[in-house]
Amino acid sequence: MPQKEETPNNNFFTIRNDNQEVGMIWFGKRSKEKGYIYDINIWEDYQGYGYGKKAMIEVENVAKNFGIKSIELHVFGHNKVARNLYKNLGYIEASIIMNKTL
Repeated sequence: MPQKEETPNNNFFTIRNDNQEVGMIWFGKRSKEKGYIYDINIWEDYQGYGYGKKAMIEVENVAKNFGIKSIELHVFGHNKVARNLYKNLGYIEASIIMNKTL
């Protein structure tokens, strides 16, 4: 990012449980009505406690306040935990990239 954390239309959020940092999320505004989650990371010791789900819900609320109408993100096909989380939150698969190792 050209201006690091100060790059326009990009927001970095620390995910916390009370005062304890448990992860981070990077959200950007791609257009007037479309947002993109570039990265979400829950630190390993805190995975499986619902912090990812809560963070996704919070970033959706932030996006709505920005006037965003839809959010996109990328998830690797093998990441079943994340894919299930996003599906449970109402995200749908919009594109599938396939790969074959030779």
